[in-house]
This record gives sequence, C-alpha cells and structure tokens, in this order.
Amino acid sequence: MEAKPWAVDVPLTIGGLQVNPGDVLCTDEGEGVICVIPRSKLREVAALLPTLKEADDGLLKDVQNGADFPTALKNHPKHYTNH
Repeated sequence: MEAKPWAVDVPLTIGGLQVNPGDVLCTDEGEGVICVIPRSKLREVAALLPTLKEADDGLLKDVQNGADFPTALKNHPKHYTNH
C-alpha cells in the first residue's frame, strides 16, 4: 500500500481540532497530548514562555524543598496551571 498526499497547505480537522497551515504543533509523547498554537498567537505565546518557565522552576524548587504542591502552586500564581 502506498500513501500519496492529496492536498498541501489546507486546514485539517484532527479529532475535532482544527489545524491550519502555519500553526505550530507541540507534543508531549509521555502525556499523550498535543497543543496547537495558531500562527496568529505565536508571538504572544512566545512572550509568555520566560514567565511560565520561571514559575515552573520556582514551583519545582519549592516542592523539592518540602512544600506540598498546593502551597507551592499558591506561591507561584503565574504558573500555567493557575490559568
């Protein structure tokens, strides 16, 4: 059996999620999830990354130092799980 492309640069719907040409796909194989970042939002998302990384690192450090997760999360309100 041979697979051949039938279209290029067209919107796709995968599992109910629309993916457009130019969108960025981020996957986490370990968690089995995929995130679609629309091209129009890419700069906005990229601008958030340093803040989210800082909050994630801080939360991890708190937990490693003995804080329970809910307390550590409260200490880092900019963590993505708070949004």
